[in-house]
Amino acid sequence: MTNQPQTPSDDSPGAGQPYGDEPLTGQPSGEQPPAQAYAAPAPPQQGYGDQAGQQAWGQQGAPAPAYPQPGAQPLSPSDEKTWAIVAHLSPFVASIVGLPFLGPLVIFLVFKDRGPFVRHHSAQALNFQIIVAIGLLISIPLMFVLVGFVTAAIIAVGAIVFQIIAAIEANNGKWYRYPLTPNWVK
Repeated sequence: MTNQPQTPSDDSPGAGQPYGDEPLTGQPSGEQPPAQAYAAPAPPQQGYGDQAGQQAWGQQGAPAPAYPQPGAQPLSPSDEKTWAIVAHLSPFVASIVGLPFLGPLVIFLVFKDRGPFVRHHSAQALNFQIIVAIGLLISIPLMFVLVGFVTAAIIAVGAIVFQIIAAIEANNGKWYRYPLTPNWVK
């Protein structure tokens, strides 16, 4: 009897997937992986609910994300989803100090090089907060003729609704874009 660890058979659940959902690539079925394969997990090889015309992150032909920072590790898909959700919901907390764009800005600056999904969502949230700020600034002079109160209320309610929708879509793994929002931050 040998002391080698047994690998699951090819027809059993989880065969060839030592890290859960991440597929083990480049290994013939039924063979032991090399010892260094377990030293550090590889970046995830699965996409997030792709829309038409977009390739999944990690597929053949898809551009690999750049990690220019020394020691920057890519985030796992669940961590990317979490930070994408936080990017959309952080303006609620940041508005306490009067700077709702601060949350998406910090998340964009910290995590932009660690995953394409969180980069996309934090950039979208930041672009949306810029548009909301512009709309509210335009509403201030209009308040002298009482129209500004109505426009500010519409903008505030619309911002809350669209931020919640964006957080739900990020949780579902979709690449959400806010309506009527230009891509200033990419």
